[in-house]
Amino acid sequence: MANSPETKQLAEKIYQQNIELAAKNETLSLFKKLYQISTLTLTPEEMASQIADIIRKELTTELVGIFVFEKETDALSPLAFSKSDALIKNLNKLESIFENTKIIDNSKR
Repeated sequence: MANSPETKQLAEKIYQQNIELAAKNETLSLFKKLYQISTLTLTPEEMASQIADIIRKELTTELVGIFVFEKETDALSPLAFSKSDALIKNLNKLESIFENTKIIDNSKR
C-alpha cells in the first residue's frame, strides 16, 4: 500500500505544491524587503541602490542595474547598480561601461 500508484501520485503532488509555496514565500519576502526600503529611504538614488542590492542578492545574480526614463531626452539614464564581489574583483572596467551609458531613442524602439 505504501508504494501504490495513488500514494506515489499524492506524494508528487504534495512535493510540487511545496516547491510552488517556497517560490511564493521567497517572492513575498523580496516584496517585503523592497517595501521596507521604499518607506525608509529619502532619495531616488538611495532607494534604487538599496533595491538593486536586494534584487541582486535575492536572485543571486552578478549585476543589477536600475535606469530612469527621461521623457525630455527620450533616454534611459543609469540610476543605480549593484555588483557582486566577484564581478567587482574580476571586471573593474564594467563599472565605467554601464554607469556612464545612456540608452537613447527609447520610444522609437
